[in-house]
Amino acid sequence: MAKMKKLKILITASIVLFLVLFFASPYWVLHQINLAYLRNDAAALAQYIDFEKVRSSLKPQIQDRINRATHLEHLPAIMQQWGGQLSHALSEQAVSAAVNEQSIFLLLQGKDLKTALERSAAAQSIRPFVSGAQAGTASAAGLTENEIQPKEVIKVKTQAHYIGWNRFEVAVPNDAGLITRFEMRREQFSWRIVLIKLPN
Repeated sequence: MAKMKKLKILITASIVLFLVLFFASPYWVLHQINLAYLRNDAAALAQYIDFEKVRSSLKPQIQDRINRATHLEHLPAIMQQWGGQLSHALSEQAVSAAVNEQSIFLLLQGKDLKTALERSAAAQSIRPFVSGAQAGTASAAGLTENEIQPKEVIKVKTQAHYIGWNRFEVAVPNDAGLITRFEMRREQFSWRIVLIKLPN
């Protein structure tokens, strides 16, 4: 009887531990994303991002922003087709610039898209975001380590919660109070960012 009791306790404890680890896994992934960024380790950060799916989620949003900014719908019909082609080309370039490890982390920090693109481009032009990169070029350019790569972690005010059995949302407010939403999906025992919804 004593052995049976111990076995039941062991099984119960194992189940409880499994459930805790299972449901805590997305929070652990967010922690790993922070660590990868602080180590300047693009490869480690990339494993938590599905770049193709993120690119697909951002492209229509960015193209819509360009269309609204250029008032494309108010152009004469003959110009709308040309404007649409230009908008498509610009959105392709913007998406390519936005979908990289550094830009995505800056969005996770609560930066708006414009700031994330500008800071990511500046950092990439001076020092690539790769593991083991040196800051010599940055020093020569008169820029400090913090100006190139701010050592910020994901904001405390970030809201993170399950939105489904295998879906997890991270809602990040920016300085204007607008929310950028990141959707993560479970892949076995890990998670990857698959969608980014920019504020309207």
